[in-house]
Amino acid sequence: MPHTFKFFRYDQRIYTEIGSVLHKYKLYKLPLLWNVLKGDMSLIGPEPENPDVANYYNRYQMNRLIARPGIIGYAQLHGLNNITHRKKVEYDLYYVHNQSYLLDLKIAWAYLRIFMKKTVDSKKPKAVDLQVEDYKSSN
Repeated sequence: MPHTFKFFRYDQRIYTEIGSVLHKYKLYKLPLLWNVLKGDMSLIGPEPENPDVANYYNRYQMNRLIARPGIIGYAQLHGLNNITHRKKVEYDLYYVHNQSYLLDLKIAWAYLRIFMKKTVDSKKPKAVDLQVEDYKSSN
């Protein structure tokens, strides 16, 4: 992926009635559970990539697509909206190359902490700092 690759987001979202409720209570990923039950996605893994974006991946970045896409992932814990797409791919590649049940548990636990904080606080929490060293020291 070129260094100059940029996303432009048009953030005028229009929600259905159900979508508004899901978004209001931070449950907007709930419908993705259907894809997990069907076996198309997993709970933990890299976020699904837009095929048009994946066309720009180099050979190494294509490895990101090896893992089954997930609802929550390593990149999301590192501030998905505050990092570049290139950095997101790097975090996802780290996950792909170090995939294990222990890493999945750590990601799930960190995400649960963020979710609970969002539910308790109305403030936007910072991403939980789950570092590569945390994973390596536990093995």
